[in-house]
Amino acid sequence: MTLHAAPRPAAHRPVVPRPAASTLPDLGTLIPWRAWRHHPALRTGSVAVVLALVVVPPLGLRLAERDYDTAVVLFAAYFAAAWWLLLRTVLRPVSPGAAVTTGLVLLALFTQVPIAVLLEQLLDADTENLFAGILGVGLPEELVKALPVAAVVLALRSRGRLLEPRDVLFLGVISGIVFGAAEAVLYVLDVPSEPLTTVWRLVANPAIHGAWAGIAAFLLGLAVRRDPAQWAPLAGLGLAIAAVLHGVSNWLVGSWAWVAVAGISALLLLAYSTVGVPADPTERAIDPPTGPIAFRGPDGRWWA
Repeated sequence: MTLHAAPRPAAHRPVVPRPAASTLPDLGTLIPWRAWRHHPALRTGSVAVVLALVVVPPLGLRLAERDYDTAVVLFAAYFAAAWWLLLRTVLRPVSPGAAVTTGLVLLALFTQVPIAVLLEQLLDADTENLFAGILGVGLPEELVKALPVAAVVLALRSRGRLLEPRDVLFLGVISGIVFGAAEAVLYVLDVPSEPLTTVWRLVANPAIHGAWAGIAAFLLGLAVRRDPAQWAPLAGLGLAIAAVLHGVSNWLVGSWAWVAVAGISALLLLAYSTVGVPADPTERAIDPPTGPIAFRGPDGRWWA
């Protein structure tokens, strides 16, 4: 029998501090003009958004002295971009690509508000009545927010690209943000209101509309992964949930319950965004996945 000595632990080398530099940093470090011009990390969409978030407020205030309408549009776009950046960071979707996102935004801008206004006029919308508000305001607006998402998702599906439900959710968030910003501009310019109400519309409207549209889009994302016979029930359920939250919010506006509905909407969006994602990122899901719904197995671990 041959005896083997136990392996000796690796010796830890002492950390020797680097000697202090004897010269000043070069000019390219002190004034990084080359990085501004050439570094790829500074030529990304996120950097452009951050730069816009810093520049737009003073620009909007400067323009407000001469062109109030343009300033309102700028501030609406500003807060819409801020919510998009925040929610993208929190939800961490797989980006469908700049071309797909741009097409979705343009489709939403040119179709949502005109169709919503037409439908609400036909349905004689009344937010003072709960059921009339759900059917006459909540449902039409959630429908027009879902249509661009459905068009994009089905177009990608026809080309053999099937998005995950949580990525469809984020497309819904984008569609809702666009609608919320456009609606805020219309209200601020056409309906005289107190300054705080104006600020609330410009700041919060894109976020809450994004949450409702994301909720509906998640169910749409589940639907398109299944047999066509199941598309209508699942997509309809998503629209119904979003429409009810929307209608109840309009009915309760200004009350404590209204605040609660906003919180419930945000929590539901975040809960949907985690469905199918293991609680511990080091754990592996079943291969192949049984579906996009996460569940806890007999061993206590989360699987997708």
